[in-house]
Amino acid sequence: MSRVLGTFGDGAEIWPGVTALVTPGHSPGHTTYVIAASGGRHILVFGDAFHTPAQLAHPEWPSGPDTDTGAVLKARRTILARLLRPRTHAFAFHFGDQAFGRVLRDGTGAARWHPAPARKLLPPPVRISEFPE
Repeated sequence: MSRVLGTFGDGAEIWPGVTALVTPGHSPGHTTYVIAASGGRHILVFGDAFHTPAQLAHPEWPSGPDTDTGAVLKARRTILARLLRPRTHAFAFHFGDQAFGRVLRDGTGAARWHPAPARKLLPPPVRISEFPE
């Protein structure tokens, strides 16, 4: 079995409609993916660049696993600038049950996470006490 390893750089289209935005700092090859959606919308999948929504308002707050503090701060500024563009949404893996949303400025000018409304897809789990013995 042969394996092929391909590399890409910042701005490369890695799949139709998916562009790489190289954002090192959390790890040397960390990359954010920009997905073009209908109607001129974009979705940024920013992986480990932010670990909590509070870091959007305070990008200088560190995350323990980051390998290069200076690089991650630069990456966060780049991502934030993109997230604040109109019609831009995000997928934030580390934001738990609020992974999809937008970043908007509040009344003080701070960047704030606004999770997308979610709808329940499955019924709640059945409690053990509800099973007959």
